[in-house]
Parts: sequence; C-alpha cells; structure tokens
Amino acid sequence: MKLKTVLIAFCRVVNKSDLKKVVCIREKSFVSIFFSLYYLLSLHMMEEVSGRNFSKFSQQWFYTAGQPELRIWHETGKKKGIIEVYIGQKQENLFQFNLELLIKDASGEKIENVFVKERVTKIMVPSMNDVVIIPDPNVNLLFK
Repeated sequence: MKLKTVLIAFCRVVNKSDLKKVVCIREKSFVSIFFSLYYLLSLHMMEEVSGRNFSKFSQQWFYTAGQPELRIWHETGKKKGIIEVYIGQKQENLFQFNLELLIKDASGEKIENVFVKERVTKIMVPSMNDVVIIPDPNVNLLFK
C-alpha cells in the first residue's frame, strides 16, 4: 500500500488538523511515520471511547522531554495533630498528574490521592504521631 493511500485513509478517521503533529513527512522514515500515525489513531480512539480530551496528557507525556522529578517532605503543622506534606517538582516544565501517597503512623495507614500541578503542592494530613510517607506505593507513575 502506498504511503499516500495510508495518509488519505488516516485523514478520514482522524481530524485532519492532527496531521500537523506528523512533521515533515518526506524527511521521516517509514517506521517513524507509521508509529506517528499509529499513535495519533490510538489517541483519537481513546478520546472517542472515553469521551475525554487527551491533548494535555499527550503534550506532557509524549511531546515534552523529561519526567517529573519530585522532592517530597513533611513538617509538623501549625495546628496540633496536623502534618503538612509537600510535593515539589524540580524539573523545568511542570507536569500535571495524580499521585498516591501511603501515609503510615501509629494509628495505621491510609492512601491519600493528590492532584499535583504546581511547583509545590501542599496537603494537610491529620496525625498525632510521627509519619512515614511512601510515594506511589502501587507504582503508577514514572518519576525520579
């Protein structure tokens, strides 16, 4: 099948403006073109099935170099029985993602789900004791 035929069929399935993401087609190898088209088609199908927009996701995870580099620390809060947990992003480009934190103290353990999007995200956790914080206990996220 000729490349032109593949591109025409692809344009019928995916919004033609998405082809701008397949840059300089003549200068790319066939394998590179194939994977670019496969990625765009898969992304389009995920959006259609879920009804969600994945443009921010694809921008940060496929088109932006790097990954989140996190620094996580905690301090005793100003109010008694509160621990302030900080999640800092050290890399240049900020990412947006959900992060699970396993919080362990003398009373037990619980998972806190935190949406991280700022340079430093702060959450407050009730605890009367010393805590141990384990980021991403189920290994859902790629970060340093």
